[in-house]
Amino acid sequence: MKNVLLSLMTVTLVFSFQECWAGETKSEIYKDGKSGEADFNDTMYGKHVNKFKIPCLQENGELGECEASNVITIEKIDTRSVKLSIGIIGANFHQCQLEGTALKMDDGIEFRETYKNYGGKERECFLRIKLEEGKIILEDVIDNNCKRRYCGQRAHLNGVRFSVRKESIIRKSSLLIDAERGKNIEFEDDCHFSKRYGGLYCKLRYEYIKYIEDINAHVVLKRYSESAEYLLINAGSGDLLELYGEPVLSPGKRKIASVSRGGDAGYMQNVIQIVDVSGENYKVEAQVEHRMPHMDLGKLTWMSEKKIVFSGSAGEISEVTLVEENGDWVLSYVRE
Repeated sequence: MKNVLLSLMTVTLVFSFQECWAGETKSEIYKDGKSGEADFNDTMYGKHVNKFKIPCLQENGELGECEASNVITIEKIDTRSVKLSIGIIGANFHQCQLEGTALKMDDGIEFRETYKNYGGKERECFLRIKLEEGKIILEDVIDNNCKRRYCGQRAHLNGVRFSVRKESIIRKSSLLIDAERGKNIEFEDDCHFSKRYGGLYCKLRYEYIKYIEDINAHVVLKRYSESAEYLLINAGSGDLLELYGEPVLSPGKRKIASVSRGGDAGYMQNVIQIVDVSGENYKVEAQVEHRMPHMDLGKLTWMSEKKIVFSGSAGEISEVTLVEENGDWVLSYVRE
């Protein structure tokens, strides 16, 4: 019966910005200039975990303490929205589970959803998430409606606090990653005001993308004026590896693949990278050049630890495959 109760309390919600706001309200927000990226604090990005102990029954039948964790993950989608995931543990292991898309505001994040309760009455879940004095704080704004929607009886969202991951400290002019072993890495933007462009012009800019928990690594986007590359940073050692494209993890979580999408403009090589991430020191296993300068390779999908498929290509080539054969990675083109 316990498993049934836990599954009933786990609710998954994924929706677009247009679905959760009425058109009139949405336009008012944009006119007031309250939403956007200008003053949003990027320190909130990443996975933030608070570990604690909670009373529970031990195997011998006596009351003791068990380890528990509250988790919030905030990932960038675009300049206005983020992917939000929250997991809260309350008394008697009652839970809150919320996933969805939220809107970035100057002072934090807002998640809204209108729903009907069991009696058919319409309610609004309005969750405000703010950063104050190094803490991410949740506020269940309207009559604890988000608790009613997403939590068990003895769990709640309002007032829950998370300590910000020190690895994701980001300032407007630079990005600082403090690895677990004390190796600080700071990336500074190279920006100045340009009369020619009528605003801020950046020769070099860094953007925190995400944290990959399975391999304990951070991903940072390094933007030049007309090109870009990705940095894969080991959160334990602080070591970093330059990639031509955003890393995609294999099903076995032992390798990543990335692909450059520079076309024939000359800004980047047309290369597919395979990296072994099974150990602490990441190792480039292969760099394979592809002959498709005039088109995008399409979506990169791992089929197994030894096979990658690129779908959605244009022109005569309908699919590209990359397969490991006797230690070598071989590229093949499938024509229509």
